[in-house]
Amino acid sequence: MSNQLLTPSRTAVLGLILTAIVQHSIFEGAFYLDADDWFIIDMGRQVVESHTADQWFRFWSAEPTWRPLLTARSALEFIFFGTDPAPRLLVNLFIHVLCGWLVFALTRQWFKSSDAALWAALLYAAHPLHAEALTWFHSGFEGITVTFFMLLTLWSFCSQKATFVSLICFQLALFTRENALCIPLLVGAVAWGRALDKRDVKTWIVEAVPFLGLTLLNIGFRLWLIETAEHSPEGSFHFTNSLVTSVTTTFLHPWIPVHPAIASRTIFWGFWAGSLGALLILQVRQPKRYAWTAFIGFALAASAFIPNFYDSWRFLAALPGGYEQRWYFFHFPLAFLCLWPSQLIVHRFSARPAIGRSLLGLLLALSLVTWTNNALWYRQQSEYVLTTYETVDEVLKTTPATIGITTHEGLDSSELADQVFLNMPMIWPDAAQKGAAAYRQRIEGPQSSLGVSIRDVRGQVRWAPTDRIPKHTVWWTWDTTTNTLRRSIPSTAN
Repeated sequence: MSNQLLTPSRTAVLGLILTAIVQHSIFEGAFYLDADDWFIIDMGRQVVESHTADQWFRFWSAEPTWRPLLTARSALEFIFFGTDPAPRLLVNLFIHVLCGWLVFALTRQWFKSSDAALWAALLYAAHPLHAEALTWFHSGFEGITVTFFMLLTLWSFCSQKATFVSLICFQLALFTRENALCIPLLVGAVAWGRALDKRDVKTWIVEAVPFLGLTLLNIGFRLWLIETAEHSPEGSFHFTNSLVTSVTTTFLHPWIPVHPAIASRTIFWGFWAGSLGALLILQVRQPKRYAWTAFIGFALAASAFIPNFYDSWRFLAALPGGYEQRWYFFHFPLAFLCLWPSQLIVHRFSARPAIGRSLLGLLLALSLVTWTNNALWYRQQSEYVLTTYETVDEVLKTTPATIGITTHEGLDSSELADQVFLNMPMIWPDAAQKGAAAYRQRIEGPQSSLGVSIRDVRGQVRWAPTDRIPKHTVWWTWDTTTNTLRRSIPSTAN
């Protein structure tokens, strides 16, 4: 009876739910961080209030990206949640749990081991790099949503569902984010493995070509959108000057998964370096197929993001703007990397499973502790924003006002407070329509400059230089000692 109740599938579901409960208890009460969050909310507001289909075919940013499924999600969340961050973060967490389940299903399907699949799913769900995606709404909105459809595509393909089912899942992924373009590479790798087993190259071509064809069709359609857009994208995709640096940094990130601003980071680095060393020792004289599957899958899944990690010190030093570590880029690739420790340890200690479970339990505990420290840091950053938001909101509730802030360049907390003032037209659109405006005095060393928050032709906000500030402007300064706003009078801009 107990064996029927505690099946591998049910154990996986229970483990993922418990992990999610722990994670939610840490980030509960977290707030938005920066312009990316308010941009998503404003996008949903515009779609809901619009009476034309133009909103579904426009480029919402300067980058050549078109993501209609994320546009739809932003609209639905605005209808049901308004500007409340709590339910939006819960949606990200729910999709994250579904991704963990798909990791379990794929791993069990590939390697025929329910135990290894269970540990792969739990290690994936609790990986410390996911702290950014789960505590910062924008990161999860972009990173977690597309991961679900990409994993669903792989699961339907590996389960040998009808081809059109897999292609529909792939198209939904392409409608969500551009990194889904790596799916044909992964599908091709899986199909090649099947073809080698059956010595049937023709089948490999038949299975892989539809995904390549759909990719080319989407690229062609997006090029047409760029040519016909009212405001053509001005941005470009990223390229790297040092491929070796970018690749090395990308592969090291999952093994140094600690935010560089955390005081105890060196202790965590030691534990994670030790864990990697132990895994490499255990790999000696063991089958290499698990490792090759994990690392090749990770490389293919992360290929679109490798150019973004050109700075090898980004994950070692707390740089300005460090709250955006771009860890959400790894939400999908980590699904492959977590196959290695789970498969390796389960296979290595197949004759002594209690030892294997103990080692994997220690690795899971290390992941959760590290994740918690990362998440607490992000939550603290969001509290700085919430403090600023509440102060400004109280002023704008009484009467539309012209507000200003003095900030210091290079400090994360100051940058986050700056974001609230910058995004005033998106956060309080009614006040903006009644004449409220936001100004900034930016202090950079001995120099300072003045700016005013404006919307550009795409509806995005930015600081524009100005030399005139209304006399009735209500000014604040971000106090870097207490990390709070205090009323002030700006100094003369140079």
